[in-house]
Amino acid sequence: MTLRGSWAIGVLVALALSLAVNFTLGGFVSARLLGPHPPHRGGGGFSALLGSDRAYPPEMQDELRQAVFDDPAMKERIRALIESRRKMFEIMRADPYDPAALQAVLAEIETNTTALQEAGHRILEKVVAETPPDVRAEIGWRRHHGDRDHRGPPHD
Repeated sequence: MTLRGSWAIGVLVALALSLAVNFTLGGFVSARLLGPHPPHRGGGGFSALLGSDRAYPPEMQDELRQAVFDDPAMKERIRALIESRRKMFEIMRADPYDPAALQAVLAEIETNTTALQEAGHRILEKVVAETPPDVRAEIGWRRHHGDRDHRGPPHD
């Protein structure tokens, strides 16, 4: 069977479009799977605890992360906060709903959050005290804008 006329042109155009889309998607997927991966920028809880981690020089970022993850008090406070949040979700799903129980667990979460933040501040104070002045001088520089001097925490 041979296609002729406008049908043949339509089929050729559809075939060309299909090939273009397939090659584009194939190239995109290949690049994502095989290409270089950018470094992980997110700090997760670390960023929330100590301010944006990009505000600190790389030497301090590593030291702060290590100190946070190695500190037994931090681990205990994180576990307490996670447990409080788990209880909060349980209370919110419960039937019947108990507003007093929710208020109590929210107060517990607030206490645990404050304790966690205080522990993070103690770690930050210790790391800053042990950091050389030339490294501390870089605190607050926004690294993702090249060499321009942008003091203060980065805007996320």
